[in-house]
Amino acid sequence: KRQKITEDSLEGLEIDSENLPKIVVAFNEDFHEGVMGLIAPKIVQRYHRPALVISKNHDNLKGSARSIKGINIIEILNHFKDKFISVGGHELAAGFSLDPVNLDSLKTELESYFETNFKDFSFVKKVKVDSEVCFDLVNFEILKFIDSLEPFGTGNEEPVFCTKDVIIKDIKFIGEKKNHLSLILENNNKSLKGLVFNFDKTLSSLYLGQKIDLIYKIKKNEYKGNLSIDLNLIDIKIK
Repeated sequence: KRQKITEDSLEGLEIDSENLPKIVVAFNEDFHEGVMGLIAPKIVQRYHRPALVISKNHDNLKGSARSIKGINIIEILNHFKDKFISVGGHELAAGFSLDPVNLDSLKTELESYFETNFKDFSFVKKVKVDSEVCFDLVNFEILKFIDSLEPFGTGNEEPVFCTKDVIIKDIKFIGEKKNHLSLILENNNKSLKGLVFNFDKTLSSLYLGQKIDLIYKIKKNEYKGNLSIDLNLIDIKIK
């Protein structure tokens, strides 16, 4: 239920991805308090920049902030301490409350601060790839090896792979809101299924026969007793 509320909240956001500020401040008085801490990381993941998600809390506003490596969000929010009723957190995450009259000025001043202080900072998402492989190496043997590396987390990240010159053989928009993408992909005469969750609108232009490069994680899919391999796609480069 929390995941559905989070997805619905993300869908309702009006974020201009073509003219993104260097920090995203998203306000909706109907955001559910229990999922603001889930919405903010999703925005950070999608746009690779810090995000503040704010909702109404009785007479005041309550918010959750998340950041990216290299930008200390609590240090920055403390520059604007006079705007908040309370604020606390650490380098990558913070929580706060503020008076509604300060919302617009906080947004304006934060955007100006980021524009001034992060001119040379790259907000382009960087992904560390562990290995470039062809599809004939993506099999149950490598999947078993990946499983042996668990549990994944900070200091032990899940392996990320890259395959170039992949051909799109089939495209399906799936999910209740058709906001997920299922692709049949071919490389070296081998086909695999690739999945993109909450895909970026730029991927709507993909077409059959198109050649792309992929970055992905290898996942096991068990359905009705059948075992298969899926690729959870992290990024697609259109050639």
